[in-house]
Amino acid sequence: MTQAPIVSVEIRRDAHTTTPTSVFKHELGILCSLYGKENVSVGNPLCEREIDLDNEYSRLVGKYGEKVVAGIFGVAESPALANVIQSNAQQKPVAKATASAKG
Repeated sequence: MTQAPIVSVEIRRDAHTTTPTSVFKHELGILCSLYGKENVSVGNPLCEREIDLDNEYSRLVGKYGEKVVAGIFGVAESPALANVIQSNAQQKPVAKATASAKG
């Protein structure tokens, strides 16, 4: 099991519909492919969850379809998905500095 970051996302589906959701960070490429990069707004990291690398490809295929997932990550036997997940897990978010006013 590997820890994978979850981020908040807003997907603009049309001029009047924006859908807020949260997804694993490695799903962002799929969302950009489906809706266009300009229609996917990534928010802050929310948390990390354990993910089973052996089953993640199948989960994504069930959610988005095999053609879409293969277009982003290649075939199921390809190491591309595992490489992206492990790379994201190693990137730790930088804490935002807070300014304190003294007066």
